[in-house]
Amino acid sequence: MELPDIQFFDSLKIAKRTWPDFETHRLTDLGNHFNIKYNAHNALEDSRTCGQIIKLAADEKKAASISQLLSKLNLQMEKL
Repeated sequence: MELPDIQFFDSLKIAKRTWPDFETHRLTDLGNHFNIKYNAHNALEDSRTCGQIIKLAADEKKAASISQLLSKLNLQMEKL
């Protein structure tokens, strides 16, 4: 079976490049740092919290879209 043409970006890479001085970039730690209520290891909560972190990174870098954010951080979309 062929893999579908799916592109994605890595939220961990975005967090590390946006906040390089943070000691850790675990989702739980980022959630605590930004006062995001987070129930770890729940798929919906993981996704919701990742989305909030990406929005904070975009705000920090003054990016209006994911493509702008990736460009500002010298990252690109990846493929499966």
